[in-house]
Amino acid sequence: MQNKTKSGLILMHGMSGTGKTSYIRHLIREVKRKFIFLPLFMAEALSSPDLLPFLTEQKNSILIIEDSEKLIANRETGNTQSDIATLLNISDGLLSDALGIKLICTFNTGLANIDKALLRKGRMVNRYEFKELTVNKALNIAQKHNLPYDGKYPITIGDLFNIEKQNYTNEISRKGIGFNE
Repeated sequence: MQNKTKSGLILMHGMSGTGKTSYIRHLIREVKRKFIFLPLFMAEALSSPDLLPFLTEQKNSILIIEDSEKLIANRETGNTQSDIATLLNISDGLLSDALGIKLICTFNTGLANIDKALLRKGRMVNRYEFKELTVNKALNIAQKHNLPYDGKYPITIGDLFNIEKQNYTNEISRKGIGFNE
C-alpha cells in the first residue's frame, strides 16, 4: 500500500459484516496516501472522458469502490458493461503507468461471479477473503472488549461487536391465538 510507484488492483471480498469496511478504515488511518471513496454510480462512469481530468489530479491515490459486484460482474454471465476494461486500464494498463493509482474493490459475492480478467496473474496487487471469526478468535476478542459472546458458533466481526443490539432481519414473531401460540 505504501509503495507509491506501484499501481494495481486490490480485491477484498467476503460476506457482509466480516470487516472489509473496518479494514479500509484502518488503512486510511495507517497508510500515508490519499484515499478517495468512489460511489458505484461514479465508478460506473470511470470510462467517461469527463472523469479523466479528475483522475490525473489524484496521482498516487487509492480509489475505493465498495459493494462493487455490479461493476466487476463476470461478462460471460451477462454483464454487458465495459467497465472491466476501464478498471484494468486504471489498475494495470497505460493509465496505471501514468497515474500510479491503486484501486480497492470490495464485494460480497464469490470469486466465481466476478470477471475472470480481474483474476489473471499480474493483475492484482493483493486479494483477501474476509470470513467469519473462528470461535477461539471471537472468544478472545469478546473477552478483550467485554462482549457477551457464548462461543457456540463462528460469528462475523460485525455481529460480534453488535451482539447486544436488536436484529431486525429476523422474521417478526407473532403471538398466536389458541393452538398457534
